[in-house]
Amino acid sequence: MSLTESTSVATTDQPIVVSELVDDSAFNVVNLRDIRISKTNRKRFNEAAMQELAASIKEIGVAQPILIRPVTPTDAEPEGFEIVAGERRYRASIIAGVPTIPAMCRTLTDLQAAKIQILENLQRENPHPLEEAEGYENLMMSHGYNADQLADELKRSRSYIYGRLKLCNLALELRDDFLDDKFNHSVALLIARIPTPTLQVKAAKEILTPQYNGDPMPYRAAVQVIKNRYMLDLTKATFEIKDAKLLVVAGSCEKCPKRTGNQPEIFTDTDPNICTDPDCFAEKTAAQNVKKLNAANKKGIPVLEGEEAKKANNAIVYDRWCSENVDDEMTLRYFDRVKDVSGETNAIELLSSKAPAADFALKLDYGKVKMVYARANVQAALEKAGICYTEEEQEAIDQAENENKVTDPVQNDAYLERLKKEDEKKQRAQKETTFRVALYKRLRQRSFAGFSLQSLREFVKAIVTDYRNDFSVPDDLLGDLYPFEGGADDTVCNYIDQASIEEVQILLVDLILGETLSVSQWTIDDVGDEDDQFNTVLAMAKAEGIDPDQVRAELEKPVEPEPEVQAAPKPAKRGRKPKTETPADAALSEEAGTEKEAESIVPKNAPWPYPTSKGAA
Repeated sequence: MSLTESTSVATTDQPIVVSELVDDSAFNVVNLRDIRISKTNRKRFNEAAMQELAASIKEIGVAQPILIRPVTPTDAEPEGFEIVAGERRYRASIIAGVPTIPAMCRTLTDLQAAKIQILENLQRENPHPLEEAEGYENLMMSHGYNADQLADELKRSRSYIYGRLKLCNLALELRDDFLDDKFNHSVALLIARIPTPTLQVKAAKEILTPQYNGDPMPYRAAVQVIKNRYMLDLTKATFEIKDAKLLVVAGSCEKCPKRTGNQPEIFTDTDPNICTDPDCFAEKTAAQNVKKLNAANKKGIPVLEGEEAKKANNAIVYDRWCSENVDDEMTLRYFDRVKDVSGETNAIELLSSKAPAADFALKLDYGKVKMVYARANVQAALEKAGICYTEEEQEAIDQAENENKVTDPVQNDAYLERLKKEDEKKQRAQKETTFRVALYKRLRQRSFAGFSLQSLREFVKAIVTDYRNDFSVPDDLLGDLYPFEGGADDTVCNYIDQASIEEVQILLVDLILGETLSVSQWTIDDVGDEDDQFNTVLAMAKAEGIDPDQVRAELEKPVEPEPEVQAAPKPAKRGRKPKTETPADAALSEEAGTEKEAESIVPKNAPWPYPTSKGAA
């Protein structure tokens, strides 16, 4: 096919894999003015590397052709070809001032071109996560893919694809900073989970502001900041989360997409009842306060404000067990003789319409409104509703337990029922414990033959994601040993899913011993004590034949500069000049390593002078 032939824009067809791309192709040298840049390709390039490549092109030309496709010229874009792969070489050629560039032309649909660009970015040595995410988003928005299809096509896990796509939610004001590596992928994903751009910018400023030691906030501290200030626990909300009328524009929290439980693919390691929209949470809280205040005024309930409200609130908050009054946030644990109901259950909400009338309301300085009740009245309502035992019932139960018998038939039935429930729960617990011990013993037997790789992966992922421990990959000390930035749980789990058994084993050791390596000015005087955890590392090193004293001596040994010795040039072969590496060669070598095109798009019968290097772009 001639490059001068008129070719219309190819339309999107059914999804296909890259290896099934059409193989009709043509090689030629094309004028740069006839080529347009793709709108779906990556947009950022290293300027210094671009200048080096331009110098190389100016000296010896472009050694490997770019990949283009024919498109229909328009008034706005009169060029007849569009770049599919190799935009860096194209841009460097413009800088070098050369008029043409070698190119391989193929008739490709929009979908085929987009998939090649995605695959090329993935095969680069260090594709930026945001560029990768934008490529996935383009396939979804323009070509009808969903995340599961992308995971199947690109041989990635669903959590990996969803994690990348979440980066597309990053505020525009923060994208340049992320692309410029002012914060890493783990922190970017944390910030991107905050749904409001304004709050994202605010959270980023707080997280990235240097601490007292001059460094940004550590990752796990940033997790806590995001959780406590920008992602709020719905179970502790002062409003009814099922109430769709409280804030009509927001609706019920139960089905809201900003509730973590409604997006399990994204929030894989997060409590399902977290609100990720603090603005909406605050609006609902304010609406609930207004609702309470209006109800109090309508019923003629006195409303205390200012110092009077503050004093009454302090009397409740600082003496929840014995205060004469209780507020509408009081849980059952602060009442007497509670039956088989969780102590963390809100007493007033549980009583619902059976709750006594409030004695007064508190309007606090920060806008919060509380309804206040006499403790005795709430206790009586709980007893009447059967939530708590009366004093007489409790005395009878206590006496029966002491004497191991009950004289009152009514109390005898209640006591026996209670014992029956406790015995059932005890038996269930024993049965479950027996099962777990048997299962673990059987699992443990496998260890003598060696656990499977998948088994060890699951074990290490459990350690990484368990919020109850402080184990994390010490990225500040050993980060150079791992191919990812930061220690986010999903990042580490993705690495573990693809790691070899040796890599999983050493990661497990790093998780436990890595935290013992750091020494601060406050702990330096304790080094060498018997309780120093680093002694484990010392003992293991000696067991492996490594001398710690020798390692210390090598590090403390002053480095002497080596004298420069110029090697004599090798004699050139007759009839051929000696080959030397120039800066242009180095630039071309880097270009070949970073601009690789998928091997599957290179036809095996490509006509000369198509490049013969495997995977060339």
